[in-house]
Amino acid sequence: MNLLESTPATVHAKQPYVPVTLQFWTKDQDGTEHQIADAKTFDDQKIGSTFTKNAADYPIDHYIPVDSQDHSVKVSRDANQNVLKLWYKAKPNDATVNGVFKFQDTSGATLAKDVDFSGTSGYRYDVTILKAVKAAQKTILGQGYHLSATVGDPQGIFALGKPVAVIYKYEKSVTPPNPIPKPEPKPTPTPTPKPNEPIAAKNEAVYALKKVYLYQKPTFKKSQRKAGYISKPRVYRPMFVVTGYARSTNGVLRYKLRDVNHLTKNRRKTGYITARWAYIRPVYYQSKHKTLIVINPRGVNEYRAADLSGKVRNFKQGQVLHVKKFVHHNLTTRYVLTNGHYITGNRKLVQMGRKSFPKAVKAKTAINRYTTVNLTHKNKHYRKGKVFKVRAINYSHANSVTHHGTMRYKVIGGYITANRHFVKVVK
Repeated sequence: MNLLESTPATVHAKQPYVPVTLQFWTKDQDGTEHQIADAKTFDDQKIGSTFTKNAADYPIDHYIPVDSQDHSVKVSRDANQNVLKLWYKAKPNDATVNGVFKFQDTSGATLAKDVDFSGTSGYRYDVTILKAVKAAQKTILGQGYHLSATVGDPQGIFALGKPVAVIYKYEKSVTPPNPIPKPEPKPTPTPTPKPNEPIAAKNEAVYALKKVYLYQKPTFKKSQRKAGYISKPRVYRPMFVVTGYARSTNGVLRYKLRDVNHLTKNRRKTGYITARWAYIRPVYYQSKHKTLIVINPRGVNEYRAADLSGKVRNFKQGQVLHVKKFVHHNLTTRYVLTNGHYITGNRKLVQMGRKSFPKAVKAKTAINRYTTVNLTHKNKHYRKGKVFKVRAINYSHANSVTHHGTMRYKVIGGYITANRHFVKVVK
């Protein structure tokens, strides 16, 4: 039976949760619209909430997504309105995108065999879950290395004509000397890490790379979830401070931490979260890099002192900075520039190596300019062919813990879409 046929036309007024139907559609060359796969029903959606899905997460044979943006519908008491359509188009012959995953030490020497992978443009990928990648990581960590940096995006969306390259950079771990015993009262000890089990220091800042949940207790149960955090673009990844440690009933390490995302609804919440390296990592770089590039949409400041006092100037997004020294400051890190001044080592603000940022884009169709990064408050309309100077790349829903966020271009006077179906990079 078609899922739509089994959906009731109306919902009882007192029922707070209702189902939402997700449909998959395409449009033929003659304009005829039709479904290309069975619909999916998501039960227990709260009335008044926003139901959001992305075609990049739902592969359909012989089709690719029309775009890779999030789409949503407001959950209503009227079941006829609780339908979200995702749109696809026929898959071209050249839709396959190839990628490679490399394992290197800090000098560039290969530590394990490259892992090749591929997928269809428009769909999401996550190479960290590949068995070959996990096996190589386990072997390298077992040889006394620890992951120090990542080049490229381990998770993302395949883009047509853009091969994916990801490099994990490792360096040899140094065993610290035994600490001198402190007099009573003794502080709560940090749990001894198991082999290949990285651990962040107490009061160190960490952030989430993937979707995670905050729990009441270290043995995770769905009923004890206090908050959820969706995966976000690097510059807006949710951040926490480690306040302690615990283990689940079967011995799995957990971080006890505090939410420090000041502009989100979960600010100051406390609880337990996974300590898995694939999900949670230190916010600050822990080793020297010769060059850094500014990735924060608001840029990064240069200071005269390591405590980030005495502001000198602001470096814009995309600017390459040359480093001569790497230093620690309390539980954070700083980079000393060639002029002796300091910048932060926060990975949400700077990235090792080089990264290209578009300087100008051209409208492929007529488009609008908006006042906000969420593309609200239209303030101007442009015809096809308009060239825009790109001031920065930013993302929608910056402070949301339920929306991943969609890339936008900041231009003179506001923001425009970064969807490749509507604009193309020309410089």
